Amino acid sequence: MKLILFPLLLLACSAGLPLGQPEKKVFFMFFVKGQGAPPTDPKEAEAVAKTHFSNMGAQVERARLVAAGPLKDPTEVRRGITVLTLSSRGELADTFKGDEFVKRDIMRVEAAEWKVDAKRFNPKVDASTIVEHRLVLLKDGPGKSPVNEEMRKAHRAYLDSLEQTHGLAVWGEVLPSDDKSFQGLRSAMIFTSTDTSAIERALAADLFVQRGLLTVEVIPLWMSKGVVRGRSSLP
Repeated sequence: MKLILFPLLLLACSAGLPLGQPEKKVFFMFFVKGQGAPPTDPKEAEAVAKTHFSNMGAQVERARLVAAGPLKDPTEVRRGITVLTLSSRGELADTFKGDEFVKRDIMRVEAAEWKVDAKRFNPKVDASTIVEHRLVLLKDGPGKSPVNEEMRKAHRAYLDSLEQTHGLAVWGEVLPSDDKSFQGLRSAMIFTSTDTSAIERALAADLFVQRGLLTVEVIPLWMSKGVVRGRSSLP
């Protein structure tokens, strides 16, 4: 699959919000393959791509887009991700109305609220330096074991520990969404490590994975170097 390495676009979140402005939420978003056909004419294709990149830049200026990067999805359905800070899901349509890829249904937008701290994304990086990361999706598994609060605490504590041992930079619960890419998805994680085997082995030791309550999917992701940072590096 050919990767379109679009630049990572970042924005520092403001320290405070004006009175009456809703608090922003973090949304995890996939660009997925749509039903529309990409332009075959090179000039038209270039013009369409230009609207995609210019719209991404516009969303940085609007304090919406905080991170983005392409994926190497084995299914070739999920093309890339963005991380957005929005007042509500209702802002999604407005966010991408200037993107011809989306308008022509060449790529569709699928999203869910993501319970992470937006400060985990570092705006002060060199966006020209693109490096590999790993996106990890924890999904519903076939296991039926009853879950109690003690198990949940052990699960969260174990995932937190991977920051120190396996390059886990950010992770959090993904809230329910009707969008297809998010069916059964419970958590999303971004690792700075590219050692897929080591990440899979580490997650296989998680209590929820061992009991079949969660399954693990690891996908190569390209983002700017330093865009995500662990708790120890937060200001």
